[in-house]
Amino acid sequence: MAAVDRDLADRGKDLVELAAGVSKARAIVSVLLAAAGLVVIAMLVGELVGAPLAQRASRERSVKLSAGTAMSSAKGLWARDGKRFINVRQPSSSGVLNEIYVYEFDDNHVLQGVSYAREAVYENKRWEVRGIVDTKLTDSGVVTQPVERREWDVSLTPKQIRLVALTPDYLSLGDLLRASRNVVGRGENPHRLQMAFWKRIALPGVTLIMVLLALPLVLGHTRSMRLGQRVVIGALIGIGFRLFADTFGTFALAYGVPPFAGAIVPVVLVAAAAAIALRRVEA
Repeated sequence: MAAVDRDLADRGKDLVELAAGVSKARAIVSVLLAAAGLVVIAMLVGELVGAPLAQRASRERSVKLSAGTAMSSAKGLWARDGKRFINVRQPSSSGVLNEIYVYEFDDNHVLQGVSYAREAVYENKRWEVRGIVDTKLTDSGVVTQPVERREWDVSLTPKQIRLVALTPDYLSLGDLLRASRNVVGRGENPHRLQMAFWKRIALPGVTLIMVLLALPLVLGHTRSMRLGQRVVIGALIGIGFRLFADTFGTFALAYGVPPFAGAIVPVVLVAAAAAIALRRVEA
């Protein structure tokens, strides 16, 4: 019975193609155009809806992990330490923080002063802040005092920052670009952020290429292969590409390969494989 169903399905496909007079090349173009439209919609939804929702989920997660004392966002890290509220504009789990603002309140929740620090370095289990400007609010006015460096008594640790920090996957393209520029400005390695940026840019192309890889399984004259087998092969191809892309990206980060190449090379290789498979179908 299964053999009869398969034969009827194959014959039906051929009859539909002949009756409609649609060439395989035209069918491929039609599928790619439809897929491109869906990709554009998916990208817009991902950037305008998905990224903000992911950041909100990450903020709620950071609040839970820190027992309500810390929260991360695309604009930096917020933490509460007693009567002080700390905003780190450029957080890092490596032990160096940049652009730090500390807001001090009294028991009546009235702002008493604001301190700014250019950077904070974690060494020997303590923080040292540098490039400080203390601003105190007094009855007689605002008093500002610059300080070169001092020890920073705060309960925040690099481990806590690492737990609550946003990962690049949660950031939008704009946030990734800004974060990468900030990292470059601090003289740090931006490859991890740049890799995430280029992978996001390449995502529409990846989706279309996966559609191309699926077409030979549909258009090919594989009469000895059942529909379930085609589905399994297609799934294995998709999983294999994801594993290859992730592995190559990790290799690129570890051995200093430019992030653009680390993100694009797997796409180019799979595109070449898809082109070869389609040529065989047309032949």
